[in-house]
Amino acid sequence: MLKYKLAYYASAVFLGALVIATLALLLSPPAHTERATKSQVMDLPDHWAITQTLFNRGQEPLSYSIVVFVGGRRATEDTVSLIAGNAWVYTFHVYPEQLKDGPVRVALYRSGQDLPLEDVVYHLDAAQLKSSPGGGRMSAAEKEVG
Repeated sequence: MLKYKLAYYASAVFLGALVIATLALLLSPPAHTERATKSQVMDLPDHWAITQTLFNRGQEPLSYSIVVFVGGRRATEDTVSLIAGNAWVYTFHVYPEQLKDGPVRVALYRSGQDLPLEDVVYHLDAAQLKSSPGGGRMSAAEKEVG
């Protein structure tokens, strides 16, 4: 009879620990919530503006680098650290004379990593820009997401 009581209490303790661990896992906030981005290309009267918005919806500060390549050459690189709940807006201006070297590529890296989280190639057409009336609208540029 004593063996059955010990087995009963041991299984009750094990089941209780399992329930507590499951609840703790379900109720705790995620350790790291991945970033969210939004990109946009604006036609301006004489050039384009590529805007990349980066959101940190996680609980921890995050550091990122954004690298812009024009025609395969690095045009600029910036690093940003975002605290939880903040956003960062990066704008890069592209002029028609820059496009003779090739498309514009925007790569987003997490600090310390070699592979980009996001890699977008924009194929901008200078002929469309010159024929567009006004400007300030969303561009119909081709966008490749890699």
